[in-house]
Amino acid sequence: MWGEENKLVRMSRKIIWLLGSLLAIAALSLIFPVAEAQEEAEMHIGVKVGDWANYHATGSIPEPEFYILRVTDVSGNNVTFQVDMYYESGEEESLTCTGDPIAGTGLLYDILAPGGLSPGDQFTIWLENEIDYVGPVTIIETISRTYAGESRKVNHVTIYDCDLYYDKETGIFCEGTYKGVYSVVMTETNMWGPASAVIPEPQSVTETNPITIDATETANAMVVIGNISDSCIIKIENTTEAPPPPSGLQTVGNSILIDTSKMVTTTAELRISYDTAELSAKGIVESSLTLHYWDGSAWVPVESHVNAEEQYVWAEIDHFSYWALMSETAPPEEGVPIVWIIVPVVGVVVAVVVVIYLRSR
Repeated sequence: MWGEENKLVRMSRKIIWLLGSLLAIAALSLIFPVAEAQEEAEMHIGVKVGDWANYHATGSIPEPEFYILRVTDVSGNNVTFQVDMYYESGEEESLTCTGDPIAGTGLLYDILAPGGLSPGDQFTIWLENEIDYVGPVTIIETISRTYAGESRKVNHVTIYDCDLYYDKETGIFCEGTYKGVYSVVMTETNMWGPASAVIPEPQSVTETNPITIDATETANAMVVIGNISDSCIIKIENTTEAPPPPSGLQTVGNSILIDTSKMVTTTAELRISYDTAELSAKGIVESSLTLHYWDGSAWVPVESHVNAEEQYVWAEIDHFSYWALMSETAPPEEGVPIVWIIVPVVGVVVAVVVVIYLRSR
């Protein structure tokens, strides 16, 4: 009897130990996913060299009419911006600012927050002039708003009577309203817009130091600029608004629009890629491919060269507009093939012979 009681005691202890272990494992399984989720949401630097954004300002104080931010360097968590400001009077001003948005050091004004933040998280901003505030701000909400033509998740912060919005993914400043006196909003960017480039100093663009806009992934096109007449923003994107090709020609792929923020002249090389499967389906010979531009009233061909190895057509161009890769439409076959005449005739003759033979029997 005592032996049976000891066995029961030992068994009870084992069961209690096992249940305790299972409870501990369950608790750990609840803790670790939270830790992993927090790790995934950790703040980070969301911009890279070459990123840019264009902003327009409105208000009653002499702020720039618009300004352009360009990321010129990223070293660890330290980011450097070039800010080019343009006033209604025609005056231009530039400044460089550098800082670490994660550590809150340096001087980044209100340009950049860490990427990946959520409501309740804090970061540092540097506001001067009428506001004169340097210190932490707390994200009060994450909402959806449209900037530069795309709906984005943005983090909203307030300081005094100012409302500021930062893209959640990249941390870049999107919009600000300052005490109801003036406001700034992002209108263009290459971080989630079409392939583009900002050219603030046209004299620095040369054949030995060209600017390349690579839109092969989004528009099957690339532009290599060796000379340009003025500072501007250039964008390359597919378009459905281009006029149809003229009679006797067909478009290969999509038409593209190379758009600029102001009228410029240039010396550049345009490349448009093509798909050999599309050529085969349309009965097009590679050597017939030619680049055309829209001059406002008609499609105009330019001297073009086919790179069959890399499957693109290139040409030297001197302006930007609607561009398209075209080829002659395959002519329809004329007349009726002789085989379609002979076969029915032979069939009729055979049928007549068979009938005559059967009747003779």
